[in-house]
Amino acid sequence: SYIQQPMLFSNTFSFRTHGAEIAAAWHAFDWLKLDLAYSYLDNEGGDSGQAGEEPRHQISLRSALKVGKDIDIDAWLRYVDDVTAITFSSATGQHPISGYLTLDLRMAWRPFEKMELCVVGQNLLDSSHMEYVQENFTQPTEVERSIYGKVTFRF
Repeated sequence: SYIQQPMLFSNTFSFRTHGAEIAAAWHAFDWLKLDLAYSYLDNEGGDSGQAGEEPRHQISLRSALKVGKDIDIDAWLRYVDDVTAITFSSATGQHPISGYLTLDLRMAWRPFEKMELCVVGQNLLDSSHMEYVQENFTQPTEVERSIYGKVTFRF
């Protein structure tokens, strides 16, 4: 036997959102490429004390550096503003997510034309940061610092 519990969800919020995004790519040299992006998003209307929001400010800087013909070093620095998420697992129905700054690094070496070895480090500035809270009855998602290696063969 089992218990069935029907649940009805409805979206009664009304919002108006406006924003802007600007991005620039600069191929400074044959061996260096930079990408910069900024986005701004603002929600209006409804009861913002109860509604989930997107981060107001996000900034991203990516660099791709070629060290010789067979070594690449890539970096990605990004900032995401704080936000309030809607969740049913909280008494208030809200869960704050603090803004965060994170850095990912990748170093790749191609000893042969069709083979690549790389080491990647993600979220290197913090041991972990909260990034997402789901609406239903789950725990918030935290992204932890990680380092991994990868071998790629192309044929």
